[in-house]
Amino acid sequence: MKLRQFLLAAAIAALAASQAFAAALPEVEGWACGPLRETQLDAVSGHQGQWLEREYRTANGVKFLAVWMEGAGPKLWKPVTEVGEGGETSGGESAEKISVAGRGAMLESRPVLGLSLVVKLGKDGVLTLESQSADRDELTRAAETLKAAGGPGDILAHCGGDIYALKRFDSAQSAREWAREVREQICAGVSGGRLRAEDVTVGVHPLAKNHGGLEQTMFHAHQCALAAARDGTGERLCGTELCRSCEERWQLLGDFDCALERHEFQLYLQFFVDSYNFRMVGGEALSRWNHPRLGRLDPGRYIPLLEGDGRIGALDLYGLELTCAFLEELGRAGVEDFFISCNFARRTFSEPGFAGKCIEIVERHEFRRKLLIMEVT
Repeated sequence: MKLRQFLLAAAIAALAASQAFAAALPEVEGWACGPLRETQLDAVSGHQGQWLEREYRTANGVKFLAVWMEGAGPKLWKPVTEVGEGGETSGGESAEKISVAGRGAMLESRPVLGLSLVVKLGKDGVLTLESQSADRDELTRAAETLKAAGGPGDILAHCGGDIYALKRFDSAQSAREWAREVREQICAGVSGGRLRAEDVTVGVHPLAKNHGGLEQTMFHAHQCALAAARDGTGERLCGTELCRSCEERWQLLGDFDCALERHEFQLYLQFFVDSYNFRMVGGEALSRWNHPRLGRLDPGRYIPLLEGDGRIGALDLYGLELTCAFLEELGRAGVEDFFISCNFARRTFSEPGFAGKCIEIVERHEFRRKLLIMEVT
């Protein structure tokens, strides 16, 4: 049977993301598996991360402790990469570079503590196996078993509050069924009922030869997960009639940087009128995108998209530049009492260096500073 691949993106709470983290040390069939112990690190020094520990006994009776680490702790959680002559380090200890399931690893031997096998998996994760009784081959096989326990062909990662999985299924329906089971397992795995079924949604995107790369694929899956949350269905298959706007949103994101360079965004003013004398005393600056293909776009078409992609700050600062330039132009025309309110997203307002960027823009223009109002939306 020909298999198709589906990328599933679950837009869920951070509590659910911890379920993917816990999968790094799974229960292995035929092994005696101890309880998971999780530790969070958030030190004053700025080091942040988390690690899991679990004791195992293999089917052959080999006992070892497995530790999975993510982040940057005080020791940076990096395996030793330099080995002295003859493999010896100090105090009778030795280290040897080996390979575990195609990954570079370091096997360290300590006279008292036994063997320690450190494997770097992915960008931020380190798997360490420690045993006083296992030999080199036994510890290596155990590490390979743990690495493969997630299932052949599966890739699992989490980013922020999202979990992404690349899996193989024989049909879209089987992918939906799997997604439904995962949602139930995630909710059941969070104690105290802190995560409800409606808090977990899944977007399914089928991969094709022209899928446009991983970033675009993840974007489509994520958008479908958000749509599933809005309509309460729980799962959404990308590519259906309901998801045609997904392609437009992706294209708008791709056009955004060039749109700033081509000055496609224009400033529109919503006036404030003095009710006593009906005189226009100020205005609120609003943006409109004059898209070369789609025409004039209202903010609702692109503002939420840029906020979700983390790029709203560029538009906010561009809007501030236009506002300051217009106030300068009004001043040259003799209008010195017309104020303008410029909007900023909360995310933009809280970004490091925001105040400095605003000062740099404002100082490029000559106008009465009290006429500029900065509003957080």
